[in-house]
Order: sequence, then C-alpha cells, then structure tokens
Amino acid sequence: SWLYAGALLVGASYTVFFGGNALDAAVSAVLSVILCFLVLKLSDKTPNLIGFNVIASFIIGILVCAAGYLLPTLSLETTLSGIIMVVIPGLAMTNSIRDMLSGDTLAGLMRFAESILWTAALVFGFTVAFMLMGLSVHTEVPAQNYLIKYAAVLPATVGILLFDFSRRKLFILGIIGAMISYPFYVLVQMTGPASEFLPVFTASIVAAVYSEILAHKWRVPTAVFFAVAVMPLIPGRLLFSTVNFVVQSNWAAASEIGNTAAMTSLGIATAICIVWTISRTWENLRISKRVANLVP
Repeated sequence: SWLYAGALLVGASYTVFFGGNALDAAVSAVLSVILCFLVLKLSDKTPNLIGFNVIASFIIGILVCAAGYLLPTLSLETTLSGIIMVVIPGLAMTNSIRDMLSGDTLAGLMRFAESILWTAALVFGFTVAFMLMGLSVHTEVPAQNYLIKYAAVLPATVGILLFDFSRRKLFILGIIGAMISYPFYVLVQMTGPASEFLPVFTASIVAAVYSEILAHKWRVPTAVFFAVAVMPLIPGRLLFSTVNFVVQSNWAAASEIGNTAAMTSLGIATAICIVWTISRTWENLRISKRVANLVP
C-alpha cells in the first residue's frame, strides 16, 4: 500500500533530518510501518481517538525500547523523533494559529486544544512505555548537517504525500515547493538573528507565493500546495518535546521549546495570511474594476 510506503519514508527521512544515522533510520522505518498498520486497522474501530493515541504510542514505545536493548548503539531520541512525525499534529497546530490570525478565533482555539490533547496522549503512551522498560524519554537530538537535512527533505515530503495527501496527482509540484522554500530557511537561519521566527517566516513566504501561483493555475485551494511546501518547517517534534517536558515537570525546558514551537507556527501562519490577504485583495480589485467597466 502507498500508505505503508509513505510511513516508511516519513519515519526514516525525518530520523536522518533530526540527526540520526542509518541504523536509527532503519529502525524508525520499520516501526513507522507498524504504527501505520495500527492506525489503519484500529483507529476507526476505537471509539476515542485520544485513547487510541495512548495505546498506539505505548505499543511503539515498547518496541523502541526493545530495539534499544537489542541494539546498544541505537539513538532512541532520533529514532523516536522520526516515528512521531507520522502522527504528530504539527500542521493542525499551525492551522489553528492561521485561523486565529484570520479572525476565526473559535475554530482556531478548538484546533489548538485538539492538537495539544492529541500530542499529550502520544507523550503519555511513550512515557509509560519507557518507564516500564526502565528507560527515559529524552528529546534532545544532535544537530544535523544542513546538506544532509536538505537531502532528507525530498523523501520526507514524498512520504507525507503518500501517507496523507488526497491530491497525489499534484504531489510533484508540492515537492518542488518544499525543495525551493527550505533553502531560504537555512540561509536566513545562518545569516540572520538568533530567532526561529524570521527563518520560518521567510521560507513560508516563498512557499506561500509559490502555492498561490500554482493554485491560480490549477484552480485548486492554495492549501493543497502550501501544506506540502512547508512540511519541513512544521514544528511536530517541537510540539512533542514541549508536552514531554511538561509531563516531566521540566518547566524551563518546556518554556524554551514551547516558545520555539510557537514562533515556528506563528511564522508559517503569518506568512500564509499575508500572502493570502494580498492575493485576495488584488483579485477583488480586479473584479471591481471589471464590474465598473461593464456599468455604463
């Protein structure tokens, strides 16, 4: 199934993206496929999706720990970072902030609360599994070379498109958007101030403009392309780390990582709101001008 292939690519690629090696990526790929199997076979049969997230993350957590005992050189942190990207609601959190910025405050707050509950359920399942296995969940991951991260963007984006994208016929255009926008993130991060907002905002502006152009050409919603183009920027692992630190009562780390996650989401949401507003204003002005020309 394409869904299993997508989960495999997402897990392996994001593990490399977050600093993992070949062994970490291989284990993450296998466990991501198992997680995909649980999602496909059990999620629709479970009356409570929050409860399902706890159960699924607990099972995967046990398997991650078992792999850690069998493979002493395995990095549990990077392996887990890749796996959680299969199900973490980072995009939903970003959409919630976009809704609030666009004036749909109630919908935004509901999306935000849902994202936090979803993530908390995942963290709880993983944490219980690690505690039972005599291990602890650490969310610090090693820094990865930018060229390696950029190389990992392609298969990671393909995986997301295969796993969770309704318009797969347009997936190549979405991949191109991700490959175009991410270098702008790297450039600004290396040369700009020490802030996550500006690099993410810059890359998201590029992705939003690209998406608007293609949306007009193909006559589909902008989100079809934008959601894919910003996938490498989505703060999925940051959101997981924030809630995990809260569970551990590490308030200082939770505040620091949570602020980074918030700035990342704000950068993405602000960019799409600005580009969307300019595009719609320009379109409305053109329509008004045409109507005025028709009126004698």
